[in-house]
Amino acid sequence: VSCVCIVRSIDVSSTKITYSLEDHSGQIEAHYWLEEGDSTKAPDIMLNHYVKLFGSVRTQGSQKMLMVFKMIAIMNSNEVCTHILEVLNARYKSEEFASKGNDTYATNVDSMNFNSKISGDDSLGLEGKQLAVLQAVKNNISTEGISRKEL
Repeated sequence: VSCVCIVRSIDVSSTKITYSLEDHSGQIEAHYWLEEGDSTKAPDIMLNHYVKLFGSVRTQGSQKMLMVFKMIAIMNSNEVCTHILEVLNARYKSEEFASKGNDTYATNVDSMNFNSKISGDDSLGLEGKQLAVLQAVKNNISTEGISRKEL
């Protein structure tokens, strides 16, 4: 799993670092296991800052927790916004799928064009102005991104 969350507490021991994380839907603990007690290889994370975490969900007793594979400090606030939009999109797509029933899955799979990436058609179903904006953003090579004025 991957999640974007705020680090609320850090507890360092000789074998692991325990993080208390909050993602605006609740709190969960995450454990980063240290290699041979070497805390210098631990992620450079600060309290009350956003991080992107990659790991797996584990159950310890009756409590769920995350086992951290990688944790990166987020320096760009757009990553937080992007993650929230991805989560909302996944939720709404799953609700749409559930409301239509399981029969529509087979229909949708049959109607998909799996060769679209090969043929170079990456319009993602966009048309007109939306497609023009997508192409302008993709073609911009500056490190700051495209400005509204340029767009």
